[in-house]
Amino acid sequence: MRGQHAKRGHNSPVAHRPVSRRAVVAGALCAGAALAGAVGMRIAQVNANALVIPEVVYHMGDTVSLEGAFVGSPVDERTKGYSIRVDAAEVISPNEYASRYGKDPSARLGSPCDDNPCVLDLTMTFTNDGNTDETSGILGYLWHAVDETRNFGYQLDQFILELSHPELNGSTKFRIAPNTSYTAHIPFAGQVTGPYFQGFEDTYYADITSRSFDLIVSNLPEKRIIHITLD
Repeated sequence: MRGQHAKRGHNSPVAHRPVSRRAVVAGALCAGAALAGAVGMRIAQVNANALVIPEVVYHMGDTVSLEGAFVGSPVDERTKGYSIRVDAAEVISPNEYASRYGKDPSARLGSPCDDNPCVLDLTMTFTNDGNTDETSGILGYLWHAVDETRNFGYQLDQFILELSHPELNGSTKFRIAPNTSYTAHIPFAGQVTGPYFQGFEDTYYADITSRSFDLIVSNLPEKRIIHITLD
């Protein structure tokens, strides 16, 4: 019986030899390194296969074709034959915009910023070269102009636009008659909201102090950008 008892491995001194702390740490480090390597390989693979959208930069005075390009969805934007051009740019106040271009020059937004330089007024020419589709047009409300700091953007403002084009009834989809061009003053502005849980009445227009902007007019299949500078 003694001989049988002595042969059991769990009573052997070797079976109870303690594992050193150094071995545990080394094993953990190896496992961590292997995991980090696997994650790094995965990230590299994802980055290698990431979609890269090319950018094409235009300047004021350039005619920018929007055919086959869209900001949101090709279903909503049928831009065959459409092109745009930025002819001029300046910063004015909402009241100046209304006085110059408004159907009713006395109309006002009624905001506390009406006399502030908060409107980027772009003189833009829209052209439709032969597109007779009645659902065609450009979704201008998806455009935005990013300032030179890259920290603030301005969107086409439908409320200010209504001062000069009340017939649009708040729409900012531009459809041009086939084989014609139309020049308009398109206002861009940046609205800033008040503190959290404050009402809409605390929203105001930010003054524009930048001197250059990038107007993004399409996102796919390439990002088409019009670089704008103020005189």
